[in-house]
Amino acid sequence: MRAQQGSFVKALRVLEAEGHITLPAPQCTLQITGPRLLESSVAAPVAVPDTVGAVEGLAIVLVTSRQDRAIWNTLMDREHPRAVTIFAGAQLRYLINSRHGILAAVGLSAAWYLNPRDLWMAWIPGSAKREAGRNSEPYTSGSDAPSPQ
Repeated sequence: MRAQQGSFVKALRVLEAEGHITLPAPQCTLQITGPRLLESSVAAPVAVPDTVGAVEGLAIVLVTSRQDRAIWNTLMDREHPRAVTIFAGAQLRYLINSRHGILAAVGLSAAWYLNPRDLWMAWIPGSAKREAGRNSEPYTSGSDAPSPQ
């Protein structure tokens, strides 16, 4: 449904640009903003030991709250070479916390369907639906799969 609406709106805008119709003014404006960041930097961890075993209160925390998401985004924006970005596909974000402070932010992403990858590996979808949150058959490699070069 969404693609049909988008195509329809695009067609209307083309007709308006060509002078065939006049569209009414938008009733609301859409403000596209970037990821939610903290007002200030995340505090640097203090007195972090040299070995993992000596780190006090080490915890891997799944990012679920708006506040943790803002902390994760801020760390990525200020510390990662590519800054904060939008992941494709299913996503998990974690904060690595300790009594010394937040030590790291980790993000994992899995795109279920990547057509170029699937074609290159000659993957054939199994008969089960591959949906997030469901058990499903893995892809199986076809007998005529090209060898990587």
